[in-house]
Amino acid sequence: MKSSINKGFLVILILSFANICWHIFRFNPDYLVGDQWGLWNPLLNNSSFMEGFFHQHGSHFLGLGYIFSLVAGNLSGFDPRAESISTALLMSLNAILAFRLKTRITGSQNWFDLIFPILFLNPMFTEVFLWTAHASVAALPIMLLLLLAHLTLFQNSTLKGILIFIIGFLSVFTGYAFIVYGLCVIYTLYSLFVTKHQLSSIISIILQIAIAILFVALYKIPGETICGFKSSLSEYFQYIITMFFQFFGGVAIKPSTIIILAIGIVSPVTVALFTYNFNYKSQKLHACFVLVSFSLLYILLNTYGRACVGPETARAPRYSVFIIPIFLACYCILSTDLIKKQGYLKYLPILFVLTFLIFRLKPNKGHQVHLIQTGEAYKNWRLCYERHKDISHCKTQTGVDPLFFTDNKRGLELWNKFIELQEN
Repeated sequence: MKSSINKGFLVILILSFANICWHIFRFNPDYLVGDQWGLWNPLLNNSSFMEGFFHQHGSHFLGLGYIFSLVAGNLSGFDPRAESISTALLMSLNAILAFRLKTRITGSQNWFDLIFPILFLNPMFTEVFLWTAHASVAALPIMLLLLLAHLTLFQNSTLKGILIFIIGFLSVFTGYAFIVYGLCVIYTLYSLFVTKHQLSSIISIILQIAIAILFVALYKIPGETICGFKSSLSEYFQYIITMFFQFFGGVAIKPSTIIILAIGIVSPVTVALFTYNFNYKSQKLHACFVLVSFSLLYILLNTYGRACVGPETARAPRYSVFIIPIFLACYCILSTDLIKKQGYLKYLPILFVLTFLIFRLKPNKGHQVHLIQTGEAYKNWRLCYERHKDISHCKTQTGVDPLFFTDNKRGLELWNKFIELQEN
């Protein structure tokens, strides 16, 4: 049975990856869009490797994301679609890491584990794979988080401490993975004061402090305005709820969907939490704690920074994708033998997964229309811009603005740099 599940997982993974690639070549333009102009800044300006790695875009660094952009660009003639494909490959790796992590935590596999490719490689995550794709936005932070979760299951040793340091270093300089760095510090302190693994923990703490010093020395507080505490509690709550509903296929917030999600998602998790015998020294629990903490911290930070813009902002797929870790942790807890051996509780993971699939696999006509219209608009925009070199005019003509953050002079300068990069 295990062999059959592994083969089934591989088949669904390949099909899901192929589906994402089809979407990329069907809807993604062959030029940079929106935030990609800033994310590709080191490439456009022929920066050195170190400048690219430590380049700060908004509130985070590029880190490993720059390396993936550099490799994908050189292999493809700097076609942004290669960036999207490399992101899809990383999300495929994340699906494998999640599948393996669930097996290590629960000690078993079942056919419901085949949801992982659907979970990570889903066209609903448009901004992750299309238009503004970049490895440092979501794929790499999630990968570093999953690697840390795997490490918590290893026996404590000096090597483990060093590996946590490496993940911490890469995390603090790679997109929103800076949250993973904070978890590396917390886990190391736990190992030092609770589990008494002195040598490895002390070495890791010293190295983590060195990372923090380097980060503070290089980090520049972004000048952009964030919401902060400008929003009311009801706005915060509505923003978070909207983000969760976007994760479940972007369904409308109405009584029927609230009831279904309450029965199929919230209830099983609540019952499991009251049933599960939590042992704070359990390495399996540590892995789940890392996953849950990341999602919750990201949601809080994102809500703090964006809630005042309006709840519809929470529907951005690049935000809701970070709910995956907490979903994975809940599924792992629901799939433990402790839960499955207690009578009717063995049906909880089935209810949990089926509810997710009902929402995620339900055809979304609005989403398909959005893909088609936006994909065509971006193609038409390039034709317009190459003819007129006028950002405002082409925005009026096509309804999209890939150079939304700049004027005509700066836009033309960036466009020429991009064309030059491709030609060289």
